[in-house]
Amino acid sequence: MSTQSHIAAIILAAGESSRLGQPKQLIQFQSKTLVRRVVDAASEAGCQPILVVLGSETDTELVQGISSELKNTGATIIGNPNWKGGIGTSIRTGVQHLIEIAPGVEATVLLACDQPFVDRAVIEGLITLHHETRKPIVAARYADTLGVPALFDRSRCRIYSDWMISLGQNRSFFQIAIKLQNSHFPRARSTSTRRKIANGSV
Repeated sequence: MSTQSHIAAIILAAGESSRLGQPKQLIQFQSKTLVRRVVDAASEAGCQPILVVLGSETDTELVQGISSELKNTGATIIGNPNWKGGIGTSIRTGVQHLIEIAPGVEATVLLACDQPFVDRAVIEGLITLHHETRKPIVAARYADTLGVPALFDRSRCRIYSDWMISLGQNRSFFQIAIKLQNSHFPRARSTSTRRKIANGSV
């Protein structure tokens, strides 16, 4: 990745993890928690700043656990009190905070904390595609679906986060986003992976 790039990362880490019975953010995978893995991947890819958007800050035990995991990583934890309104609310919370602290970023990579196979190479691939194609959105493609990890340039972040809120939980947002470049990433889907990790089978 070019040293001239200024790419931020917003990591979506809200959710109750009710199907797992434990916070997904702190599940261990290959000697690291899921949230630490994705923060490290973003950092290794040169993303700065890195924002981790949680659901409710009232779960002090969870916040303390994640804060401990991310100590000395440089990542910033922010809370989204409206996270039950859908993924778009977390994106908007992250984007609004990003505009306040780093208004000059070129683009933002959106990441989910429950995709353990997203590594430095995947993130750098998105950034490279963005630079090569100049498309304002680059998203991962898997199983006939487009979604995170994805990259939005600065001209689209606020517009599309507001648009996604209007769609609620409808992830077809990526399917109808205009001027989109996609990158094939078959291991991005998270649901089955979460269950395998929880069962100790990965």
